[in-house]
Formats: sequence, C-alpha cells, structure tokens
Amino acid sequence: IGIKDVLSDYDMELIQQNERLHKNISKAKVLIIDEISMLSANTIDSVDRVVQMLRRDWRPFGGLQVIFVGDFFQLPPVMALNSNGSESNKRFAFASKAWKDLDLVMCYLHTQHRQSEWDFSDILNTLRKGDMQAAWLAILKTRLGQPVAHPNPVKLYTHNIDVDRINTQKLEELETDLKIYIATGSGDKNLVAAISKSMLAPSTLSLKIGAQVIFVKNNPQKQYFNGTTGEIVWF
Repeated sequence: IGIKDVLSDYDMELIQQNERLHKNISKAKVLIIDEISMLSANTIDSVDRVVQMLRRDWRPFGGLQVIFVGDFFQLPPVMALNSNGSESNKRFAFASKAWKDLDLVMCYLHTQHRQSEWDFSDILNTLRKGDMQAAWLAILKTRLGQPVAHPNPVKLYTHNIDVDRINTQKLEELETDLKIYIATGSGDKNLVAAISKSMLAPSTLSLKIGAQVIFVKNNPQKQYFNGTTGEIVWF
C-alpha cells in the first residue's frame, strides 16, 4: 500500500494489476506484522481491504492467519493532528474494524531474552510503564559522566538538529578528502516529492574515508540491513 494513509479506488485498481503481489498474497498462509504499535487503524484496514480483494475472500484478511507482534507502550504511529489539534481516535491499530473482526487471541511474552542483568531489565520495564522509581533513578545517575569503552559509540538524540551537528563535527575532524553524492529522481513529481520527504538519507550526502555510516534500507542480497553500521574504506 506504500505510504498512503487511505486507499482510493484507483489505488486499489493499481494494486490489483500487480501480478507479483497477487501471486504472493494468494499463496500465503500466514501474515506476520511486526511493530504493530507503529501502524494506524487506517493502515490495518487498508491492508485488510487489499488482502480480501486479491484473495477474493471477504473474511477478515482474506482468511489468512494473522499474527501481530509488538508493544503498544512503545512507538505510536506518526499521524497528523485533527483540525482542533487533537489526536485521531483511529490512531492505534486496535481501533481498526479489521482488528475487531479478527477476534484475536492475546499471547503475552514474559521471558526477557535481550537482557541478562535483572536490575537493568527492571529499570527498562519501569521506563516502559512511565513509573520510574527513586531507587532505579539513583542507579541510572551513577552512570552519568562515566567513560565509554567503545571508540565510536552510537549516540541517540531527541532532535535531528543535534544529530546533524554531531555528524558534521565528526566529518570535519577527518583529514581525508570530502566526496559529495547528490540524489536524483524521476517520475511523477508529486510521488518523487513524497518519497524524498520521507527519506532518512539526505539528498546531498557528504562522506570521507574513515566516516562512520549507518544503513537506512534493507538489502538481503548485499547482506546489509536497516541499522547496520560500518566505516567508509574506499569509494
């Protein structure tokens, strides 16, 4: 369905003409949607509509078994505010018609596999619930100003302006030659503009040998994925 919030009849017609999509969805037995908290109700209903159409089956999701995975305490979908400045009541996936029609069975995962330090795991859980306790806060404060062993740790910031400032500073510190790449596009102007606006990579990309980089797209054939980090060694 691309980046559209709502599908028109024309959009549905174009999707129906996509033979590869038609074949894949017709053959599928299970549909798994990860990071469900980031999908709006409109998106879920749009996917349901497309799958029903392509499978010629008007049951929820065309009769496919559907598995949603995610945590609604985590990232919500990014949506435009209503004219009165409020958030849409259709913001979360569970507000969709398709969600209600599916009659889902809830399975809660209780075992923590990413963390072996239980104190740290408890801290993460209290952060997740927005219920930070004084004892956990005191433990976190002991880490302030501590040295970091990794030579190039990934730093997280809440604002892009800080990210750009740090990246520019680190690039300027390198004594290797600067190489600049400029993005080009072709096709429908409105579509190109929409894609350009949503791109995580800058349209003018400045790099040097020795620069730290992070991938923002998946490419299984070339063995890199969104989030893979690396270092420029040649052009």
